[in-house]
Amino acid sequence: MTTKSDYKEEEWNVLLKAPLAAGFYVITADAHGLDMITETVKLANMVQRDPAPEAANALVQAIVADLVSISRGRSSMTGATLFEPERDAERDVLIDLLRQAVRIVSWEANPEETKAFKEWLLTAAMTTAKAAKEGSFLGVGGMRVTDLEKKALEELSDLLEVG
Repeated sequence: MTTKSDYKEEEWNVLLKAPLAAGFYVITADAHGLDMITETVKLANMVQRDPAPEAANALVQAIVADLVSISRGRSSMTGATLFEPERDAERDVLIDLLRQAVRIVSWEANPEETKAFKEWLLTAAMTTAKAAKEGSFLGVGGMRVTDLEKKALEELSDLLEVG
């Protein structure tokens, strides 16, 4: 299993952004006011609290530990910021970042760990999609995952070759 020490600093920065990119790809597919906030919070909670896939446990735990440390101001990313809204919210940038992350992990990790890492990214996206009922009024009506979010999940599943 790989850990932070197996990656160069700039590679590690890409891996730190990957779960956020997966979630934001879904959020930007069908962005609506308060739902965006709910989805972002759910993504952050999932990344911090949900168990890592067994095959990528060490890698995912190291990523989560760094993300938590950064979010609490205990550390920072050298030479990069975690999220640059003007640039990183663009869907093409998010897809490129996810491709980079998968490529980086596949260079260092075994196939089983790489697959588990990709599944974790898709789980981040699915958790985000299910976080808020879209089109509801005070929680009544609406749907858990919109058609645009379903399409985004399918695109991510194809990109990550999982699902």
